[in-house]
Amino acid sequence: MPSVEPYNFTWEQGEDFTFQLLYKTGTPGAETPANLTGYSLRMDIYGLPTGIIYTFNSADIIDLDGSGPGTTGDTTKEAVLGSDGTINVAVPRSLTLPGGAVYTELMAGRNIFQYDVFLRDNGVPARQLKILSGTITVNKSVTLWA
Repeated sequence: MPSVEPYNFTWEQGEDFTFQLLYKTGTPGAETPANLTGYSLRMDIYGLPTGIIYTFNSADIIDLDGSGPGTTGDTTKEAVLGSDGTINVAVPRSLTLPGGAVYTELMAGRNIFQYDVFLRDNGVPARQLKILSGTITVNKSVTLWA
């Protein structure tokens, strides 16, 4: 199975940010958008020494990040999957502003984080696949407007 090519993001502190992915399947050169009906998505942001800082979900899933700084409301659906292969992930500004999980890391001098994205086909048998990974660099802002 081929490895996932890294993709690196840059986020601006204090911005509401949405990014869109298009998931395709098929043979190289003849890929078509996949119908993601019945799929779930999970994306974790990870940083040292903290561990999991934030989790993005497309559906209610079991809380796997435990208690502590990485705890997130796993009933919050930040990712929306489309029947046309689209994946829209909403990054709320509150994540990088005072009180947010990334803000705490920024104040400790850390602004580069790892992430990966998994898709889970909830059919029978259920299958899970890593579709994206890389780094997220958060640029600090002077204006911190909640």
